[in-house]
Amino acid sequence: MSERPSFRCPKCTSFPTPDHFGHSLIPNCEPMADPLKLSQISCSKCKERKVKCDRIVPKCSRCDVRGVECVYPHRNKRRPVGRPGNDSSIYSTGNTLATILERLQRVENKCVTLPQWQPPGDSSDVSSAKQTISIESLVRPSTATALTSEAVSNPLGSIFPWSLDTPPFQDDFDAVSTLQSAIDEVEKRVHRQAAKSVVRDAIHIPKELARTWVESFFRHMHSDMFVNLIDRKLIELIPELVEMNHVHLDGSITFVYYTVLYFGCSITASTPNSADIQYCKAAYICCLRALPEWQREATGSTTDLIAALSMVMICAESFNFELGWQMYNLACEYAQSLNLQSLDVYGSSSIASEGTSDGDRKSFWELIQIDLFIQLVFDKPPRITATTWKVNMPWLNPDSQPKEKVEATLFLCGSRITLILMRFFSMLEMASDDSRGELMQETEALCQEIQELYTQGRLGKSLVGSAQSEADIWKAIDANLIGYTCIIFMLRKARMHALNSPIPSPVDSDLMDSLIALDAARNIIKTSESLLIRYPWPTSVAALFGAFKIQIAYTILFNAVRRGPDRNAYATDIRMLQSLGESIIKISSAEKEFAPLVHAVQALNTDLKQRYDWNKFSHLRAG
Repeated sequence: MSERPSFRCPKCTSFPTPDHFGHSLIPNCEPMADPLKLSQISCSKCKERKVKCDRIVPKCSRCDVRGVECVYPHRNKRRPVGRPGNDSSIYSTGNTLATILERLQRVENKCVTLPQWQPPGDSSDVSSAKQTISIESLVRPSTATALTSEAVSNPLGSIFPWSLDTPPFQDDFDAVSTLQSAIDEVEKRVHRQAAKSVVRDAIHIPKELARTWVESFFRHMHSDMFVNLIDRKLIELIPELVEMNHVHLDGSITFVYYTVLYFGCSITASTPNSADIQYCKAAYICCLRALPEWQREATGSTTDLIAALSMVMICAESFNFELGWQMYNLACEYAQSLNLQSLDVYGSSSIASEGTSDGDRKSFWELIQIDLFIQLVFDKPPRITATTWKVNMPWLNPDSQPKEKVEATLFLCGSRITLILMRFFSMLEMASDDSRGELMQETEALCQEIQELYTQGRLGKSLVGSAQSEADIWKAIDANLIGYTCIIFMLRKARMHALNSPIPSPVDSDLMDSLIALDAARNIIKTSESLLIRYPWPTSVAALFGAFKIQIAYTILFNAVRRGPDRNAYATDIRMLQSLGESIIKISSAEKEFAPLVHAVQALNTDLKQRYDWNKFSHLRAG
């Protein structure tokens, strides 16, 4: 039996026989087409569904009764049904945006990555993937990272809206924002480069150099904070021990050893092209590598305290402020766990013995000064001074040698500034809304006391001249920078408190009208210029802009010169700004990570050049 068709006759609604196809044997049935070609369709007028054989005949029954033509809708081809939200136009737009984003990222990578300059004629193989720091690579430290003028001017358009060809000559030129943006970018680049070096650089420090640096450290820095607690004999043995495979050193002593190498190397370095500068970088990378193991093994011992404090100073010279703050917090925790804040409390158990108590007292007072300085300049919460402490001043020997007299004078100067800062923060805590005017007057009086330390006490050039060692000269310069920096930031913080403004921008523009702040800015610029001439190292630039924030003093003097009615009255200031800017550019150009700072200082110098003829002031010397 044949299979029955799956359709009905539209007239009789019965299943048709084969006779229905092609001719009509049943009176009530109409001839139909091949079933493979049949399709059902509804009439647009009567909505009756029927089997359609042709566009004209047969008609549907309702239209036939009414005598009207059947109207069949025009069928469009079915479009592919997509999932909700998957529009092809959206896909195409997304692909276009992804392509644009990828191209922008490639452009940014090209802008950030500065081309390295290769000396002509050098056919040595540069394909060493490890970038090994060895003696051969350290003899030429500056050629591999020297910047051409094109490399400085072109790639930084995304950071600054101008180039060296079109300098910013405008009245509302924000110098402090320009410098601060550059410093933030330098910090990111230095941190990124250090992270790469920690992973991939192979570092070897010869034993002979290591012994020299250890001896230099203990000869020049014997009076630094808690250096008397370092086991010198053990440190002197480590250059031999580190090369012995069967000897394992404690993580804390290894960390202290590399910090000693860093400071000893930085003291002996003489020129910016010296291989010692590259070895300083290598010692810094070694400190970063030894840091995780030391943190895992740290127990709060005296060695851990020295390691943390040493790393704070190293970070201040390496644009690594976040790590420096972490290390300082650890140092304060270790100092408190060792009861250093209770050296003169009767019956307390501390690390101080009868023979070393004065050295510990001196070190603790220096730690208090650092705590107050960080609180003032970096707006950080107090750490050591937030707790109760009782430590007397150390005894001074009137029959001391000239070298010891310089150290004693520096300590007395720092202690006086420490006491003034304590009074200043006490005034801020007790100040009310009604006493804001009195707060400014009292702050200026405190700043005058600091100023008298350098004028009447002759702690300026005379102290630097009487210093006999490189470490003492650095400490004398450091004392000048600390005092004058405190003056500016005390006035700055008091002004912000008086205006009740958390934003320092309007405060900085008002400071140039203060004679005390302007004099402090001049002395900071003058001291910074002397420092870079004597120690033309990248670490010096990092310390100035990182630890002392000389961008504030630079901005105060820069704005005073630009807005001063009499340019001849600022002739010496113009020459100082010119000389300091040129020194910063010369030193920083050897470091590709410092390129944003180079560009910012060039922009400031170019602005002054357009306003004044620097040839008139080039013969002047800073007084």
